[in-house]
Amino acid sequence: PSSTSPSWIGAPLLRENSKVYYKAVSVRGEKFRLGDNAWFKVTHKTYEEGYAKIYSMWEQKSEKLLSLQWYYRPSDVRDISSQDLIAYPCELISVMGERQNRKVEEIMGKIRVVSFNEFARLHSKEQLTPRVFFCYRQYDIFSSILSELSPVFFDKGSLRDTPK
Repeated sequence: PSSTSPSWIGAPLLRENSKVYYKAVSVRGEKFRLGDNAWFKVTHKTYEEGYAKIYSMWEQKSEKLLSLQWYYRPSDVRDISSQDLIAYPCELISVMGERQNRKVEEIMGKIRVVSFNEFARLHSKEQLTPRVFFCYRQYDIFSSILSELSPVFFDKGSLRDTPK
């Protein structure tokens, strides 16, 4: 494989049927673990980047795959525009429900997703970078309900799941 080809880091976590699960992968020299947030090139009428949390990663028939839960932008959620709710340019909304599989090589890089309070703290210290977003709301795609996230959702200011 070429140096730009994604490669698994560490031993497999689990072998199940034709899938072999892992907890980390290197893509273009950057390490991604379960629970990390990343950006992807997407085809959409209004933007070219999509943001998601990585929930699982596996290899099946020589193809490296990820299970993702996408973040929405405020403009993606009908309830925000119809209720005149405030939408912030650096806001992402956690989506409850559907997950999507994508190829590992589609990862473009890491993003950081923090609580609103952490975002404000970073902003006050001028420590924001272009790939820092905040999230304080979740959207349930099945019930179409937009609600605030529980503070428990955040771990040290980031939306990172710690693999068990």
